Amino acid sequence: MKEMLGKALACLRAAGLNPQIDSFEDRLKIQKGVYLLQKLGVQTGFSYGLYVHGPYSPNLAKCLFEHQQELDKLGASYHLIEKEQEAAKRLSEIEFKQNLLEIISTYLCLNLDLHYSAEDSLKRLREIKSFMPESDLAVGVSKAKQLMFKPTHEELEELKKELLLWDKASDETLAKAV
Repeated sequence: MKEMLGKALACLRAAGLNPQIDSFEDRLKIQKGVYLLQKLGVQTGFSYGLYVHGPYSPNLAKCLFEHQQELDKLGASYHLIEKEQEAAKRLSEIEFKQNLLEIISTYLCLNLDLHYSAEDSLKRLREIKSFMPESDLAVGVSKAKQLMFKPTHEELEELKKELLLWDKASDETLAKAV
């Protein structure tokens, strides 16, 4: 487990998070960050269940506290392979804010781990996080989908074609209005 913790910490550092376990918020960021790294394909070996603040791994928490004195060394000694670097890069595009991480990880847990449909995941997320503003939920779900969506070259080309059609239609509408 110590090697897996080193890998997870190195990925989090590469994503722009300096993992500490001094506060609840720091531990939450580590929990959610490692969960999201796993969803992006990084194998860490930590199992997760859905808890109050979203996906949580008791094994990760235990491992963090057992190796608290050597956290800096553990992350620094691990060298990321290309797949792990890519996952860290994608994770770095998310703000490491507590509410946002809770929303993103909870939505993905409902959808990917518990196999709720997208619609049911959103409905359940709204129930679980009813105390959070609707705007935060919308941003979080959007970020979750964005994080997990890795378009193929063909999909990108299709999107470009579709956007060109939309732009053309918009230009024609504006020309008629003038």
